[in-house]
Amino acid sequence: MAAPKRTRIQIKKERELISAWHLEGLSQTEIAERLHLSQGMINREIKIIEREWERLTAINRDKKIVEKLAEIALLKKKLLKVGIDPTKNLSPVQLWAK
Repeated sequence: MAAPKRTRIQIKKERELISAWHLEGLSQTEIAERLHLSQGMINREIKIIEREWERLTAINRDKKIVEKLAEIALLKKKLLKVGIDPTKNLSPVQLWAK
């Protein structure tokens, strides 16, 4: 007989525990014993968790790139305001002289 279907809330709570224990260094077998699940199920859950971490890492990296580009655009605008052409290759000494 198949195990009862897990609810979304149960899955979310289990993944939080699996994540924490996985990061603590527990083996998949130890995690499976704690949650009364099979080692294969823990393996699948860890793969899902790691894919989600990779997705979130990519989103955060892209967000930081956008923030840096916005900072650069603002600095270029400020340079133009004080009469410095940001498209010219000026050394820091030349910039300070202006």
